Amino acid sequence: MNKELQKDLKNRIAKIKGQVEGIDKMLSEERNCLEIVQQISAVDSALNKVSMKILKTEISTCSKDSEKIEKILNTIFKLN
Repeated sequence: MNKELQKDLKNRIAKIKGQVEGIDKMLSEERNCLEIVQQISAVDSALNKVSMKILKTEISTCSKDSEKIEKILNTIFKLN
């Protein structure tokens, strides 16, 4: 994984951590359930984007290794 991608992923994870901390605070404050679920959905979406960036990188480096591609595709389908 190149340094630029690694930096991007670390930034995304830091934002996700902040979102999760926000959800924890919302729970403590007994905020509206629908708002909490909306934030959980945002975290889920953000994590999926991180996963897809990693998988796209992996696919680009092993495009001729059919066994590895099959494993990647299985991982993608598990994410959905």
